[in-house]
Parts: sequence; structure tokens; C-alpha cells
Amino acid sequence: MGFRFVFRLLLVLLFAVALAAADAYLVEPRLLVTERVTVSIPSLPENLEGFTIGVLSDLHLDLTPPDRLRSASEALSRLDPDVVVVVGDFSGGMGSSLEGPGSFSRSPGSPGLVKLRRTLWQPVTTFLSR
Repeated sequence: MGFRFVFRLLLVLLFAVALAAADAYLVEPRLLVTERVTVSIPSLPENLEGFTIGVLSDLHLDLTPPDRLRSASEALSRLDPDVVVVVGDFSGGMGSSLEGPGSFSRSPGSPGLVKLRRTLWQPVTTFLSR
């Protein structure tokens, strides 16, 4: 293998890493995905037929601006689910803490959870775990 081949290979690898980092920090955090999934449950009681569950995931409350939370909440609201479940990462970023300043704690009055409650159109109950 010649020097030029190794150099070009390193450049390609560096470019791939830069693209992956750009996607992780610039594209994906701004991406709003709406997906409808139909689940068939044969033994489901008849009164639950058509029941819909809205899911908000990976909100990263300590990193996400209120307008993005509002956009996600409004998109979910338009789907008119019967119940909303919030799952995934409530807190985000390396070194981020559920208890740290600027983040949120388990307290119902913590800034992150207050921001979530103000954004959603329905009452919010959270069960945080580690």
C-alpha cells in the first residue's frame, strides 16, 4: 500500500466521521418523526378497539428549546391520541444530569418538567428512573 492510498483512506474515514457527527448534532436533534403503527391484539376487549396511544420520545428537556417541544406536542395533538406516553431520554448529552443545574430533578416543580407540562395539551404525570 502506498502513501497516497493510506492518505486517501484516512480522508474518507475522516469525512465519514464528520458526516456522522453532523447528523448526530445538527440533523437528528431537529428531526420530528411521525409514524402510525397499527397493533392487532386478538383478545383485546371490544371497548378498546381503536384506542390510540401517542408517544413522545427522547425529549432531552435540558437541551431542547421550547419551540421544538411545542412543535412535537402540536404534531402529536393533531393525531388526537386517547393517551400520551413520554418515553426515552428526558435528559440529554454526555455529562448531563437529572439533578444538575439547568436540567431537571425528580421534583414535580423542576424546570424541565414544568417546561414539558406547559408544552403538552394534556395533564402530565412522570415516572423518572435511572
